[in-house]
Amino acid sequence: MHLNISELEGVHEEADRHRLFGVDVTAVTIPDLLAALELSVERGEQLTVFTQNLHGAYLQARSPLMRAAYQAADLAYIDGMPFIWHNRLLGGHFERRHRTTYLDWHHQFYELAEKFGWKVFYLGGTRESFKLSRDILLEDFPDLRFDGHDGYFDVNTLSGDNMEIVDKINRFGPDVLIVGMGMPRQEIWVADNRALLDVPAIVTVGAGNDYIAGLIPTPPRWMGRLGLEWLYRLVTEPHRLWRRYLLEPIYLLPTWAGEVGRRWWPF
Repeated sequence: MHLNISELEGVHEEADRHRLFGVDVTAVTIPDLLAALELSVERGEQLTVFTQNLHGAYLQARSPLMRAAYQAADLAYIDGMPFIWHNRLLGGHFERRHRTTYLDWHHQFYELAEKFGWKVFYLGGTRESFKLSRDILLEDFPDLRFDGHDGYFDVNTLSGDNMEIVDKINRFGPDVLIVGMGMPRQEIWVADNRALLDVPAIVTVGAGNDYIAGLIPTPPRWMGRLGLEWLYRLVTEPHRLWRRYLLEPIYLLPTWAGEVGRRWWPF
């Protein structure tokens, strides 16, 4: 059984999916997101949560597997200000508070996990980043029930590696599984394995714990609120990210123009 997030108080209107840049997004705030996770754990009803940004929209436009993974997800929250601006351009009512990211909500999440005794399993990153982030999290949240595994394994569903990972997760019995293996690997892995996982809430976070571990420079949070986080990341990791931030948005321009045209010039 899957959780219906429209049951959450205060998000009924926003919980409807909106089509932006050719993909579906759900406008929820950080409190809404945390409430959805809490309700999923409380009821034992599976909830699959993905992030939605321009990189994800680009990958969905080019990959049928990525599109199918997102179509099967229960919630794709906004992790990029262009979605807020585009919605407003189309006459919508999205606000800055509807843009969330793991760096902004992880501390509140782990506070909840420690408070309610949730088990959290983190899948992704290197062994080094997992150890460093685990040590930092347990220093801040000493009663947190936390385990994990790096993301370097054969993700083929029937491979021995993958079955061992699924078995390890299920033996730990997490209330929340956080998957940080980057797009599109993490989304496709979740879609392929969600039926095998005895976990209520599954959330993808990209390189989330690499930031917590200090292995990737953390953008100032004010830059995220202004829609400039991409610039910080581009400057600090130009060789890895220049295609994502300089070329991929150009690929999405026709989709953006078509949505604007249908909204303001429908004839």
